Amino acid sequence: MTSDDLLFLAKNVSKSFGGLVALDKVTVAVPEGALTLMIGPNGSGKTTFLQVACGVLKPDSGALLFAGRNVTGLPPYARFRLGIVTTFQIPRLFPSLSVLENVLLAAQKVRESPLSLLSSRKGERDLVERAFEVLKLLSLDRVWDKPARALSGGQMKLLELARALVSEPKLLLLDEPLAGVNPALAGEIMQFLSKVRREKGVAMLLVEHRLDIALKHADYVYVLHHGRVISEGSPEAVVEDPLVAKAYLGE
Repeated sequence: MTSDDLLFLAKNVSKSFGGLVALDKVTVAVPEGALTLMIGPNGSGKTTFLQVACGVLKPDSGALLFAGRNVTGLPPYARFRLGIVTTFQIPRLFPSLSVLENVLLAAQKVRESPLSLLSSRKGERDLVERAFEVLKLLSLDRVWDKPARALSGGQMKLLELARALVSEPKLLLLDEPLAGVNPALAGEIMQFLSKVRREKGVAMLLVEHRLDIALKHADYVYVLHHGRVISEGSPEAVVEDPLVAKAYLGE
């Protein structure tokens, strides 16, 4: 892998909360169009890393590069405009708005300003068609008119994913998108993410606990433990690493 292949690079990133070291000189690289998986036991620093990557948290030290640009000091909205889009473990939806309205609001990212979202009939029609295309792929098209608060937990996770995809990301940061979703649907979500990656060239950094489903779709894997990368490599190599088994089993 060369620097020209990289879309995103977090280099020697550290983050502490008081005396607790959440991230300790973590380096993670995400190539163009790749699905990179980050795993580790609870409390290992995975979600903290995603929050640093999307700008919710500022690192104490280290650098974040996106498409060759230093984005370490950029706020979340500026990173979003560049194409860094995040889905959270707990969906951040507008509960009183419909499923379709939630997706349309996310689609504002590709417009010059929010006021231009419905500035013309053609613009409105194009956005609605694109939103329904994503909703159909995620089996949410039949609940398009329901308020988000009426959805099941699994459907809320899917709506969070739909909002992310409709914004046309270049890098998608996913925090446990399979949590609370039944195994069959979880497999379908991973297959869909892999299809988006292949056909649209969207790079992904995925944090996930359901390794039986996620590992088979990953190009490269990082393992965090106590805020440090203890192993990295292909899914096969990481699974066979004794350090990984020790971290998960506590041996």
